[in-house]
Amino acid sequence: LPRVAAEHGVTEASLEALFGDAIPAESREGMRLRVPAPASGGTAPARATAASAGKALPEGWTVEVLESAEELDGAEWDPRMGGRGASSREALRVAERFFRGRGRPEENWEFRYVVVRGPGRAPVAMTYFTRCRFKDDMFMQERVSQEVERLREADPYLLTSDVLMLGSMLSEGDHLWIDRSGPWREALEVLHGVAMRQAEAWGVSSVVLRDLPGDDAELDGWMRRRDYVKVPLLDTHRLEVGDAEWEEKRIRAAGRRSRGILEGLAAASGAYRTHVYGVHGAPLDPALARHLYGLYREVAGRKLRINTFPLPPHLVAALPACPL
Repeated sequence: LPRVAAEHGVTEASLEALFGDAIPAESREGMRLRVPAPASGGTAPARATAASAGKALPEGWTVEVLESAEELDGAEWDPRMGGRGASSREALRVAERFFRGRGRPEENWEFRYVVVRGPGRAPVAMTYFTRCRFKDDMFMQERVSQEVERLREADPYLLTSDVLMLGSMLSEGDHLWIDRSGPWREALEVLHGVAMRQAEAWGVSSVVLRDLPGDDAELDGWMRRRDYVKVPLLDTHRLEVGDAEWEEKRIRAAGRRSRGILEGLAAASGAYRTHVYGVHGAPLDPALARHLYGLYREVAGRKLRINTFPLPPHLVAALPACPL
């Protein structure tokens, strides 16, 4: 037990936090969960830090952990993180404004931005984490979520937990930048150590490293060795537009089921009008914002394959004015 605990950064305190409630109250007096000392030499780990977190940084390396996007150097951050979902400095400033200091737990997040620097202060890894409220059935089968949602009518926070998440619930994409031309495993080890310490400080139930590439065998191996469970997500579809044939390409790329619908829409496209709202167009009328939010909730209420808390109503009205 001590050897395995040391390998995975488990301490007495973390065991007690995880399993203390499993001991009946009447049996707790004089009892305490304890990691025993090793039978032959060595000592039990002193802190709940993974092996990576407990190690000293490689010589010449430094780590910056920032609490606000205002502290980020946009000229350094944006070229590496700006295209990874909504992760530019400006987008993150907007996310902080929408999801800090709110009344509901699911709308009140904490942010941490991490920059790992190698010798000469050149960045070798960047990412950001959020503490957010998470539905424990988020990735379960849809029929499971349907039943849990029925139970949540009486208790909205049934089977929900605070987690440390890579990226945020407002963004989709690979939120982890690592310079793979250098010592990337060491850089990932340092990032992981920061995440473990932050998870302990926040008191979250789990760590969720989401939207990582599904075909990166080296990264998969690294995660497996640290006991992460790989959960497949829905595919992300991306189509670059701009040339005259983009609509035709989109139709060809669609599945058989949706191809007919797209062909019909393309044929009738002359009957549609396009309106631009926001910083490059007209202000969004409050009534239209409410209508759009209602359409979003109708779809979100039926689609539980990835079950999340709904985005707040004020988001739709505010986003068009954001210079992302």
